[in-house]
Amino acid sequence: MLLSKDPVTGLEQHYIYDQLDDVIGIRIVQDYEPLLDHNKALQATDEHRQRGVKQSFWCAAKIPEVVVYQWLTEGFDIFKASGKDIVKKLNDPAYQWCRTTSRRI
Repeated sequence: MLLSKDPVTGLEQHYIYDQLDDVIGIRIVQDYEPLLDHNKALQATDEHRQRGVKQSFWCAAKIPEVVVYQWLTEGFDIFKASGKDIVKKLNDPAYQWCRTTSRRI
């Protein structure tokens, strides 16, 4: 059963009940393909990074909220992690699609 849906991020929270194990929970889902497509488009050109460097700031990553939740369940709290730990996570090849540059951060 749908509990909530964020109209901006598309993040949905669903109530789930497992009758076999008699367990209830919350499932979090998000259609993050549009965000990943946008990140990949930015990775394909260096213009985004160059413009940002000239302005002394550039968006190096856009992380889907559902990935943030996944990291929380794995024990990685992006809101409490050091910048060094966040960069390490984003430079992991498994999360390269979260970056807006094809280079390492």
